[in-house]
Amino acid sequence: MKSWSIQARLTLWYGAALSISMVLLGAGISWVLETSLFRDIDQRLQDHIVETGRIVSKELAEHDRAEALQEIRESLSASPGERSAVCDEKGALLYKAPELDFTCPQSVFGYRNLQVRSEPFRALVTREGPYTIFAAASTRHIHSALSRLRWILLLSVPLILLIATGGGYWLSKRAMAPVEEITRTAHAIGMRNLSRRLPVPPTGDALQRLSETLNDMFARLESAFQKISQFTADAAHELRTPLALIRTTAEVALRSGQPDEYKDALPQIVEETARTAVLVEHLLFLARADAGGTLPVNSAFQLESVMLDVVESARKLAAARGIELSTPTHISQVELHGDAAAMRRLLLILLDNAIKYTPHGGSVTIAMNRSAIEITDSGIGISAEDLPHIFERFYRADKARSRDSGGAGLGLSLAKWIAEAHGASISVESRAGVGSKFVLHLPD
Repeated sequence: MKSWSIQARLTLWYGAALSISMVLLGAGISWVLETSLFRDIDQRLQDHIVETGRIVSKELAEHDRAEALQEIRESLSASPGERSAVCDEKGALLYKAPELDFTCPQSVFGYRNLQVRSEPFRALVTREGPYTIFAAASTRHIHSALSRLRWILLLSVPLILLIATGGGYWLSKRAMAPVEEITRTAHAIGMRNLSRRLPVPPTGDALQRLSETLNDMFARLESAFQKISQFTADAAHELRTPLALIRTTAEVALRSGQPDEYKDALPQIVEETARTAVLVEHLLFLARADAGGTLPVNSAFQLESVMLDVVESARKLAAARGIELSTPTHISQVELHGDAAAMRRLLLILLDNAIKYTPHGGSVTIAMNRSAIEITDSGIGISAEDLPHIFERFYRADKARSRDSGGAGLGLSLAKWIAEAHGASISVESRAGVGSKFVLHLPD
């Protein structure tokens, strides 16, 4: 079953709300008008009774009974619109309008509605001094006015509802036009045109904020897609060289068919395989970082223990290259939360880079306190134009990086991610031909 459009639902709710409002308004107007008109006629009846009581008292006081009754009859019959009847204190009828069928009541007083010759009347029976007075006034004009009002409401309300709902549907369609445009544009955005953006209506409302938010999301998706594409291309490029070298070495050995060739080829294949394994491991680590992955282990560990282990490994590397490694005599005790193995990898990357790019006879110095670990070398340094890019993936400065002396340009980007995962950061100071200083700033 096809659901209704949002325009139709908005119009339906608007029409229902307007219908209820119009019905309540019409009923309220009718009730207020009826109450007001009957209040006015009740006041007229009350005034008429007071005037009638005054006339009766005056005529009976100034004339004999017969003459007084004649005067009362003439005075009361001359009142336009009202019908009257008067009884004295003994219940004798003093006057009655000709069309009334009235007898003097004994205890029934107050307002009432009645019919006199098929005409509606509003009547009041009450005592005014010693007299019981009945006064009635026609309410035909009230019922006629109320009837006209109800017919007007009955005919106008559907017309107003029709016009209002039609206008509401048209307005809702115009209001939803930007949403339709956003929907069409969003459907058109794909892998090949991620740079396209949604139109932003300058309305200053939720629709504008939605468009801006979606455009920000598309910008992030475009950036992520570009990074993934670049990452894939760079990874394929880096893997192609060692795989081609392994294949070429093996093919040459196989074509020669000589045992000596096999013996020479196997160490090369093992070396390239090990280097490729390290590259793949780095790629997997960074892929997990891009996917929002966390460190494999998150527990407390002592950084000084990790540091001592890394120093022992670095000492062997430095000795093999004839580099003097200066280590701190005292290592501060620092407790971190995270992955001790990942932190060891970070420190090894920094020390390995320092040793790798320091020439024979140079020096590497390690310093550590509770807030930072500093690794300073007297190596070839990094040029000013290369310095801002050294933490980018697969970036290798032409002078300082080569496949023979270095890796694929993933080490520092990997170290940066590990540091950030532990709440730390890495800064670097370097001058070409002078050396570099990498500082691992520890979290508080």
